Amino acid sequence: MRSAGQPWGENRTALERLLFFSDAVFAIAITLLAIDINAPDLPAGAARDELPRRVFDLAPAIGAYVISFLVIGRYWIAHHRLFHYIVRYDGRLLWLNLLFLLAIGFLPFPPDLLSRYGDTPFAAACYAASLAVVGLLLAALWAYAAAGHRLVDRHLDRDLIRRTLLRLLTPRPSSSCRLGSRRSARRPPGSPGSSSRWRTRPAGSPYVGRGRRAPRRSTEPARG
Repeated sequence: MRSAGQPWGENRTALERLLFFSDAVFAIAITLLAIDINAPDLPAGAARDELPRRVFDLAPAIGAYVISFLVIGRYWIAHHRLFHYIVRYDGRLLWLNLLFLLAIGFLPFPPDLLSRYGDTPFAAACYAASLAVVGLLLAALWAYAAAGHRLVDRHLDRDLIRRTLLRLLTPRPSSSCRLGSRRSARRPPGSPGSSSRWRTRPAGSPYVGRGRRAPRRSTEPARG
């Protein structure tokens, strides 16, 4: 029986199963982002006057959906690029990938919290922390797979491996969560007549490789 850290070979079918499962989790997480965006429920005869304002009140939720969709999409791209170079797998890689997907599946919650309570520090901190956890888990997955060329292409350039890990761990200068909100006085969040505006930039750097490009395979064998 294989130990958790013993490679299980270069079975592309097994790796494709891992990627199919990962893609399914990403797709479900993105789909869940839109569940809380519901058309306004208005009484008969009130739509003409109330509908524009009530749709405008949905702006924070729609903004959260768009931004979070792009954030999750960026992590999907990074995950896809990393697995282009992972050619073997073992039990620890499966568990690290599962933990990463656990964090991805949680991502629909913080944006919803932020769109409802964007004027509270806790909502902003929850959003930033969730993105930080996702970034750290993706970096841990790459660090484990690439250490000593454990599970990656044996000819992959070591300097590129190192730079990729640094980029996964280092937030970009613009990677911050900026928040501003303005609500009508004495109205609970989400109530008719309240308005809010917020903007956020993802806290994390899911890009892989130089700039936005993934590390290329070395054309020469790795030198010792």
